[in-house]
Amino acid sequence: MDKISKDKQNLLTRLSAVASTQLTDGNPAITDLSDTNRPTRIAEKFSELYDNEWTDAFEALTSQYHMSEREAVDLLLRILKDCFNFGKVAASGQLSELHKVLLMLHTTGRTRETVVLSSVKKLSKEELKAIKDIRKACAVHAVKAVQKFFSETPDGRTALSDAQQSSCAGFITRAVELCWLMNVQDPPLVITWSVKPGEICDNTRYKQFTHTGQFVEFLVWPPLYLFKEGHLLSKGVVQCI
Repeated sequence: MDKISKDKQNLLTRLSAVASTQLTDGNPAITDLSDTNRPTRIAEKFSELYDNEWTDAFEALTSQYHMSEREAVDLLLRILKDCFNFGKVAASGQLSELHKVLLMLHTTGRTRETVVLSSVKKLSKEELKAIKDIRKACAVHAVKAVQKFFSETPDGRTALSDAQQSSCAGFITRAVELCWLMNVQDPPLVITWSVKPGEICDNTRYKQFTHTGQFVEFLVWPPLYLFKEGHLLSKGVVQCI
């Protein structure tokens, strides 16, 4: 009877683990409130990035380097887009490398992507979730390395003078960090850049910049979403006419 009882308990434990995985895997609606880098906290930090480091960089570019408002906005928006795209590629590449290491495919030299994908398909949902969870848990420890990698890329070496680069350094550093953390979420957070000049301003998704009006003139700061076509986490900013 003891063995039957023990086997029953083990089965219940395994069923509970499977149910938990099915419930939480790729489900952003269920978050760990103790996680300081959960989506809602990242969204708060993203808003703070605009309020603080973006504002400092914008003021430096317009006052010290005599850029127009539009030129400074476009430059900082391009930098943010570069940071996000870099974080997306870095996160995807890291996950692929994790799969190779855990399946010992990194020891066989250059492994074809088809071999990696075939091996990954053999992993259970629980195993795949465990890999994504450990990556997310360790993501904050990789921030400095990611920032260094970005600074060494062509996108990281923007067409700014050394003095301008220094003025934007705080913004770039923080943007790389947050864009990296966005992309290791499951599913990744999404930034949208799709608002177009002449559109009616959607005040539920955007705040207005220095001019108020009914129509969008240009994007200043993008909105952040929980996932593609998901809930809005933080509003964007647009200049209106």
